Amino acid sequence: MAVIKQGVLGGFSGKIGGVIGSSWKGIAIIKAMPLSVAQPVTAKKTNAKARFSGVVSLSTDILLDTIKPLLDRTAVQMSGYNAFASMNKACFDHTGLINKADLKISKGKVGSGSSDLAGSVQ
Repeated sequence: MAVIKQGVLGGFSGKIGGVIGSSWKGIAIIKAMPLSVAQPVTAKKTNAKARFSGVVSLSTDILLDTIKPLLDRTAVQMSGYNAFASMNKACFDHTGLINKADLKISKGKVGSGSSDLAGSVQ
């Protein structure tokens, strides 16, 4: 059952047939009911979940000391946390263990004439 809050043309909350009405940050939202899709659990999905779990665990551990100062200021259209996870998800295997040799902590240009280096020592 749905509740109409502002007359026939206003927003509503609840479900009417296959339509769901709700409010998000004070804005009336109408959504369609999602289709029920039963997807089997495969080895590929399980491996991806384990790799993602490993990168999230490491990201959470080094968020304040490493990710915030190094990646938050250079990440484009995402947070430094998401940039770190994206760069390093391939470093984890299906068991969630890390390959430390491939881990990337930051990205950018290094060398003479680079605008990324402020106050370099000569």
